[in-house]
Amino acid sequence: DDGRSFEGTLCGPGGEARLWRGARLGVGTGMRRKRRGAKPPQKAAWVHDSYTRRGRLLLAAGDAAAARADALAAIRLCPRAADGWSLLADAAESEGEAAAAAAEVEWLQG
Repeated sequence: DDGRSFEGTLCGPGGEARLWRGARLGVGTGMRRKRRGAKPPQKAAWVHDSYTRRGRLLLAAGDAAAARADALAAIRLCPRAADGWSLLADAAESEGEAAAAAAEVEWLQG
């Protein structure tokens, strides 16, 4: 036993019980491990890039609040992509929230 198998009792809505067995999949068994800094899924990449690029432009124009909103939209769309988190850190730093910016950078480096 490699510690990946499990069994238990599955109870249906009518109270009937049946044995349930399975095995957890891990890295190396066909499941890919998701990492920080991963690229957005192909179908969402252009929207994610639009948010982060517009956010960078807004930040350069001095509108840190709008840049932060775009960063949060990008993060909601793809939370594992580093671009959104990096933009959020830069927007927080621009707004004078150095602690929040440091937390974002620490997460990215994690």
